[in-house]
Amino acid sequence: SICWQPYGSKEKVRVLLRDCALSLVLFKHNAILQSNSPNKIFDALAAGNAVLVNIPGWVQELVDEHQCGYYIPRKGPGQFRALVQTLLANPAQLGKAQTAARALAEQQFAVNELCAKVGSTRKLQIIHICVQYLVNLSLILSISIVYAI
Repeated sequence: SICWQPYGSKEKVRVLLRDCALSLVLFKHNAILQSNSPNKIFDALAAGNAVLVNIPGWVQELVDEHQCGYYIPRKGPGQFRALVQTLLANPAQLGKAQTAARALAEQQFAVNELCAKVGSTRKLQIIHICVQYLVNLSLILSISIVYAI
């Protein structure tokens, strides 16, 4: 079932994602958005949600490569319906994508992995403080945020 929620805190998002099986990461089709780094993808992966994306780009490639979700083009409502029917009929397929999502979060976007990619001690101290705050919320820090610090 789909349940629309009003805007909420990051903690509320974490709690809601914990109870979800599939997170939709949907964007208007605009070429610039193919290179964005949406926080909701990292939140979904951290929660172990399979991810459905609707725009091509690095996020689609990540989802495809790690088999942690699905790509449905914007003009593919029939494909979306077929995917949902397939997942309802075969929950093991969804379970594999969920397991892959959580594994990807732990392997590539965990605190230690992100800190290792930055390298500098000062940056690591700043990042550690920010990451501790995010860890308390059970969220994963995206690489784009790390480099912005």
